[in-house]
Amino acid sequence: MQRLYNVPFTGGDTTIQKPSQTMKKFIDTYRVDSARAEWWDYARNGRYYVTICTENREHYFGKIVKKTMRLSHVGVIADIMWHEIKNHTKYVELGVYQVMPNHLHGILHLNYPKIENYDLDRGRHVETYMWDFDSLDVNKIPLLKEYLKDKELSVTTSDYLEVPIIERLEIAEGVYRILGRDDDFWCRFYRVKGYHYDGAKNNEKARESRAKALEIAEQMKLNKANEGRLKEILFITGAMKYFLDDKDSAIDDFKTALTLKYKSDDGNADRDTGFNEYLDQVLNEYIAR
Repeated sequence: MQRLYNVPFTGGDTTIQKPSQTMKKFIDTYRVDSARAEWWDYARNGRYYVTICTENREHYFGKIVKKTMRLSHVGVIADIMWHEIKNHTKYVELGVYQVMPNHLHGILHLNYPKIENYDLDRGRHVETYMWDFDSLDVNKIPLLKEYLKDKELSVTTSDYLEVPIIERLEIAEGVYRILGRDDDFWCRFYRVKGYHYDGAKNNEKARESRAKALEIAEQMKLNKANEGRLKEILFITGAMKYFLDDKDSAIDDFKTALTLKYKSDDGNADRDTGFNEYLDQVLNEYIAR
C-alpha cells in the first residue's frame, strides 16, 4: 500500500504525483505516520490543541439535542477527567474545551518553570521513575541521585518506556518515599502496582500490593475530611478485598457504598451526579459477579 500526494491546484485538473514513499508498517500492519511536527519538542511550554476520540467513534459521551450537547453519564465522567488534569500537574492550565458525542476537544497550556539539573546519574532523566515530574522538589535531587546511583535496569535504553513497568514501579516507590506523598497517593500507587503485578502473573506481589492499598484505604475511611468520598473509598476497599479473595466482606462494602452519595469538595452537582452514576454501575457489576 502506497501513499499518494496531491499536487496543489494550478489552474487545471488536480493531478496525482507518483508515490515517493511507502507507508510504514507497525507490527506488520500499515499505519498512518504521526501528524506531529518532527522539529518541535512537545514537552516545551506552549498551548496545545488536543482531540481525544472514543474507540470506533462510538457515541459514548451523549448526544446533540437542538444544537445543545447533552452529556451521558460517561460524558460527565469525561468532563470530570478533563478538570482533574489540573489536580495531577500544577504547570498545566486548562483552556476552552468541548465534549462531543464521540470525542473531546480542548486546549492545554504547558507552563513549566525553568529548572536545571533534572537529569540524574548516567544521563537518566528523573521522569523515568515518576509520573508527576512537574511536582519535583529540586532540593531533593541530591537525595534522589544518591538513592538511584546503585539502581541497575534490566535493559540499556534511552527510552524509559522500554523499561518494564514493574521494574520502574519498584524504583519509583523509593523515589516517592524520598519526595513524600499522602495516603491518597499511596493508595493509588499500590493499586497500580497490584494491577501490573497481576498482569505479570506474579500473584504474591499483586496480593502484597493490594493488601497495602487496602490498609491505607481503611485508614482513609476514618478521616473525617474524606466523608464526602466515603462511597468511593468503600468501592476501593471492596475491590481490594475482592481481589484478595475476601468476597463476603467485599460485598458488604459494595452494598454499603450503594447507600451513599459521593460529594466532591468543590460541590459541582453535575459532575457529582455523573460520578455517582458511574460508581453505582461498577458497584452493581462487582456484586453481580
